[in-house]
Amino acid sequence: MLLLGWLPMKLRPLFAAVASAALATACVASDSDPGTEVAAWNEASAKADDPNADGISPTKVDSVSLLDGYDKLQDAVAGGCVAPAAGPLSYSVGSVAKPFDVYVVSSREDLAKKVGVDLDVKVKYGTVSAGPTLSFVDSFEQTRTSVNLLVAARATYRVSATKSVVLTDNAAALLATDPRAFLHRCGNFYVNGIELEAQLFVLIHFDLKSSDTARTIGADLGVSASTGAVNFDSTLKSSITNTANRADVTVQTHVLDRGFLIDGGTGSLMGSLLEGKITADTFAKIDAVRAAMLTSLQGDVCRDGGGAGLNCSGTNPGYPTNSTRYAVPVRVDLRAYSRAQNAPIGGSGSPYQAMRDLIAPADRYLRALSKSAARLDAIDHDEIQAYLAASPDRRALYGIAAPAAPLYSTDAMVATATNYAAAIDVARSNVSDLAGECWNAIAEGALEVCVPPTGMHADDLAAVKAAAAVVADYGAHGRIVPLAFAAKGVSTYARAHDLCAAAGRRLPTLDEAKRLAVPIAYGTFARSTDSNYAYMAWHSGTGACSDGSPAFANPTPHAACVTGSLFYTPQLTTLCVPSQGPFTGIRPL
Repeated sequence: MLLLGWLPMKLRPLFAAVASAALATACVASDSDPGTEVAAWNEASAKADDPNADGISPTKVDSVSLLDGYDKLQDAVAGGCVAPAAGPLSYSVGSVAKPFDVYVVSSREDLAKKVGVDLDVKVKYGTVSAGPTLSFVDSFEQTRTSVNLLVAARATYRVSATKSVVLTDNAAALLATDPRAFLHRCGNFYVNGIELEAQLFVLIHFDLKSSDTARTIGADLGVSASTGAVNFDSTLKSSITNTANRADVTVQTHVLDRGFLIDGGTGSLMGSLLEGKITADTFAKIDAVRAAMLTSLQGDVCRDGGGAGLNCSGTNPGYPTNSTRYAVPVRVDLRAYSRAQNAPIGGSGSPYQAMRDLIAPADRYLRALSKSAARLDAIDHDEIQAYLAASPDRRALYGIAAPAAPLYSTDAMVATATNYAAAIDVARSNVSDLAGECWNAIAEGALEVCVPPTGMHADDLAAVKAAAAVVADYGAHGRIVPLAFAAKGVSTYARAHDLCAAAGRRLPTLDEAKRLAVPIAYGTFARSTDSNYAYMAWHSGTGACSDGSPAFANPTPHAACVTGSLFYTPQLTTLCVPSQGPFTGIRPL
């Protein structure tokens, strides 16, 4: 089987079409024969991630053509095993969709979904280069003091075959006599349609001084509770610009562009978007790049459609002979070989059943490995590496989640993070090695290699169990996460309660104060001018003190009862936590 698609990005369909006047839409049919026309786009598809189900499926391949064979398990192009039933290829070029939206991005997983990345690709494709899309996703950073907006501009069109097909003579003979060899050479589907897309994504990362500021910024932008697209109007543009220029805000921008021609002028605009500065001119630059993107896609549509019915100029050869196309495939419309006019009937004992019986166990095996590796990768990227990469000031905002014992110094936190990073790396490597062996076997047509030993479930593989044990140990003894709290300056104990209540929060308990020990010792907060109290913060455990007000001290960790006098009332650092505690919002492992 000729494999053309061994790239590591598995792009997923993202958004519904949004009307726009910037580019005329087109619908072109070439050489279609109404008597033999088949459905142009199979929207009534089964599960996109089921390797035995036809219909619409996301794809990572960079080169795929109508009527190619397709191995859905591998997401790879196979040999051409079908041909038009009569005459040349009939095809249609569909209308252009041009969605242009802004989204609030809350996590790396959320960003991955919006730009169409399968986060399992690292284990599925081993050491193959991750490519720009996955690198874009990996640049994402979410903390309790940040807000992320994604400007998403896309342009999409579909090319579909519109005539019935027949199996080639060689393919028909192979399917009847050797389904395993047919699967290896032809895949388990053929491509009846391709969705091609040009993409421009601009991720704007606002980093703020406190989580209270982050909530305020979110409210100012009108995005604090948004789960869908935000209206990208002049009001939002003005809010983004004003926010980016605040003294207590720093801004980073990341740009991903794919599937369109970038000329010299467009390239300089792209470079300016990476400077991390947001001004009123930024949005004009985004509009200019988007215009270039739409122009490029218009050229693709013209060349594929042959120019009929379009405002096209120049040479437009039509889809079958077009060799200049910049848009990238993002989805394919897959059809079962049983639809070919000369294909055998399916059912029990059919060659299609034989192929499914080979694919299904390998799919279950790979899913178990992918799930395990993706879990390790998320912990390592989102928690451990995020902590290790943080500045000293940022590290002072982290703590160890229960049920683990709290840690009291940044040195201890760094040592814990480093140790778990090493353990996760070993566990992930072992899982990835199994997946790599499986993929190598699949490429050779030996799918039966991708099964656990007889009587064992894939979740019981030693590498998978070891990975689960590392995750469990991390959660029980050293999970490092950002703490949810707000610093409310220096105040008396009585005043501290009021300050927290006014912010919709409360003083921490003694146990919670222990988990805030690193911020208490190393955080850049207002502190008491009395050196005896400089590294103390109030907590609510009044039962610990028969005389005085309860506080917790660090870097020499201990609970204290702070007393004043008739002429002096001690004022300490005041940290307030949400009603659910300082670990509010962390996801389950």
